[in-house]
Amino acid sequence: MKKTTIGQSFFIGFDGKNINSFFNEVLEEWLPGGIILFTRNIGNQSEVIDLIAQIIEKYKKNNAPLPFIGIDQEGGRVARLKPPYPQFPPAWELTQCSEKEFEENYDAIFSLLKELCCNLDFLPVLDVLTNKENQVIGDRSYGNNPETVTKYAEKVIDSTMKHNLVHCGKHFPGHGMTFADSHHELPTSEITEQELQEIHIQPYKNLIQKGKLDMIMTAHVLFNKVDKKPATFSHYIINDILRKKLGYENIVITDDLEMNAIPIYIEENNLVNEGKKELKFINESVELSFQAGNDMALICNTEAIVFEGLKSAYDKRKTLHPLLEISQQRIHRIKKKYQLME
Repeated sequence: MKKTTIGQSFFIGFDGKNINSFFNEVLEEWLPGGIILFTRNIGNQSEVIDLIAQIIEKYKKNNAPLPFIGIDQEGGRVARLKPPYPQFPPAWELTQCSEKEFEENYDAIFSLLKELCCNLDFLPVLDVLTNKENQVIGDRSYGNNPETVTKYAEKVIDSTMKHNLVHCGKHFPGHGMTFADSHHELPTSEITEQELQEIHIQPYKNLIQKGKLDMIMTAHVLFNKVDKKPATFSHYIINDILRKKLGYENIVITDDLEMNAIPIYIEENNLVNEGKKELKFINESVELSFQAGNDMALICNTEAIVFEGLKSAYDKRKTLHPLLEISQQRIHRIKKKYQLME
């Protein structure tokens, strides 16, 4: 299995508004399946377009599938495009608007992303906000019941498809019931699988039945009454529930493996094999993610961790090969749908 084949199962971030030496090496050697942009990467419109064009050119010269160019542009506090780019209200606030205003808002967001040459937006948030004290989701949610969340999320997905943008529902199987923020600690929940199915998974079920989810992002949440592993590492949640029970056949991607919830879980459960604390045990995280059934590993921030993650997957390529081979098929199917490969 070649490095560029393994690279297809990684979605990575990088520093700066230009292709630095590290990022250039990663592009040349691995051709990652996706690139995620943050505010640190965003210049003016012409600079962003030029940056993405330079990235795309690396893939074209290797006759490789083009990468997903993704961004978190939800509106409200989760928006990587800062002023002078237009700013938009959060999801909860938009549900109070007329349907026309709601649709016009997302049309404006997605038109802007297309102008910048992005091809994926990490939305809609499908978390049902059952805990009013939940700060990490809060006004990012479309509602406190599955029917409302489904209704508005479907409108958002329809708009992404109209603009030929890949979408990503998040955070499976739900993050709306938690208190803790997985960026900083490992959130846990004591809800039963039945509660999870009837409330938090219901928007996914509704949208999957309509064939409307290109990609789903997992939650770094530990559901103690469902599995002893957080959802991102849970073969039961990803394979048995999402794949088998819900019949989902498209891409599953981890949330950022650098978020503190992940190294906390690995260290607390003595799962350290060869990883290093300063690298947030990325070796273990990558292996556990793919074994659980994730198709893509998201690593957003630290260059050394990105490189270590890629290298660790390559070192374990014989073990991971059957899993990644299936993942390639899912990734390529969505890329073909959006004209990112022939």
